[in-house]
Amino acid sequence: MTLVGPAYWASVVVSVVLHESAHLAMAYLGGVRVKHVGLSWKGPYIVREPGTPVQNTFISLAGPGINLFLCVLCWHLSGTFAFVNGLLAGINLLPIRSSDGLRVYRIWMRPE
Repeated sequence: MTLVGPAYWASVVVSVVLHESAHLAMAYLGGVRVKHVGLSWKGPYIVREPGTPVQNTFISLAGPGINLFLCVLCWHLSGTFAFVNGLLAGINLLPIRSSDGLRVYRIWMRPE
């Protein structure tokens, strides 16, 4: 696996698009209105109306969830694509700045 090759970068682009598409699909299925989809220097982003804690949790976990699914599904088909999806899922599940994992953590660890 080459980290600078076109297959790697194509895998990154496709994986990120599928990740964000999963967030959009889950927002739609959960009845949460999406206001804007855009692209910044940090990557794609979605602006949506606030949902309930359960809706927000499902929306936040949809992106890493699709990446984990694709990692397992494609493991024997394309090691590069599987690696990229596994890495994207893992990083997004960590409670670090701008991650889906931090969003879920904040939803459920917020003092009531």
